[in-house]
Amino acid sequence: MFSSRPLSFLKSLIPGGQVCVPIVATALLSLTAANPKAAWAQRVVEVTPSVNSQEVSPEAPISGLFQVQPGESIVLNSVKIQVNGTDVTAQSTITQSFFSYRPSRPLPLGENVVRVEYANPQGVRRAATWRFLVSTPVQEVVVDSVTHNATDAALEPGQTLLSTITGTPGAKASVYLVQTGQPTQAIGANEVSPGVYVATWVAATNRPGKVIVVGQLEKQGSTRYAVATESLQLNNTIASATPVTTVQEEVLGGGTPAVTEVATAPLKPAFTSHTENQEVRGSEFILQGTTRPGATVKIKVTAIPPRLNVGGIFSVGLGNRVVMDQTVTSTVDGDFEIPVRTADPAGTRYEVEAIATEGGLTSTPQRLNLIQR
Repeated sequence: MFSSRPLSFLKSLIPGGQVCVPIVATALLSLTAANPKAAWAQRVVEVTPSVNSQEVSPEAPISGLFQVQPGESIVLNSVKIQVNGTDVTAQSTITQSFFSYRPSRPLPLGENVVRVEYANPQGVRRAATWRFLVSTPVQEVVVDSVTHNATDAALEPGQTLLSTITGTPGAKASVYLVQTGQPTQAIGANEVSPGVYVATWVAATNRPGKVIVVGQLEKQGSTRYAVATESLQLNNTIASATPVTTVQEEVLGGGTPAVTEVATAPLKPAFTSHTENQEVRGSEFILQGTTRPGATVKIKVTAIPPRLNVGGIFSVGLGNRVVMDQTVTSTVDGDFEIPVRTADPAGTRYEVEAIATEGGLTSTPQRLNLIQR
């Protein structure tokens, strides 16, 4: 605090009698008062964003406190708030001790300037001005889950690993296969729907053993990793991985008949359109998958409604309902597809079961859970 004597002395040295005094570290207050008491009785403090702060969000609110000494007050209708030269007083909240403004549109990138003017009942006007820099916020990257299709049995050479990452949309995705004694295998993943990334890899014969599956998402310089809850096992026996059928070929124009070995795809269906616990929306979703070419796939979808809370004491289930129970035939490439029509509330869980049959053989069931949103 300064006494009135040194302030009077300072004022006598400045033409016009004006004094400019810095008030606190958070703002600069220009004073034009003749009353020395005004130099310390009122000031603007605790401003946000803080003075000269960096990397402020374009949606950041602007606020500050009026620090008023006992017996002093602020004339509310004298307060004017400007942001980059635009008067935003009408859109601001103003009290005797506080002011705030929430931008109706994002603040421009670069330097932003806030100016707050106000007066006390004696007519002494003051102005506080501060600056800060606005930049594009870095989106936090999140990896929600990492899954793969080799949880039930070992992956044999020639079979395809299908790995799925779910998380932040629009990121660069990769899957890493980490195995003791082997170089880490990096696999690029493609975003098949917002926030869902799929990578495929054909198992080799030279790296049997346990493999850890790691998913990575990278966006705007931010990188996150997550590990699949289940590792996979790689085998090195080709015969068990790709059953072979021999067919006799006719050599046109004479010559020795040749025998061609045709690799047979796994019979157990694999879903390619959805992953475990993925959300579905609307009144229809389409299930897609692969199996052996020409196999028949029996698909059953059961809806399990969310439980209702009754009186805050206990919950009641509304009963399960079979949404679909149909059979489709895979294409010459082994692909199958079937639409599923729904009319269920949010929170409904769908249990999907697919069983493939071909040449007198029947696969074990492939199951998948989906959630209605």
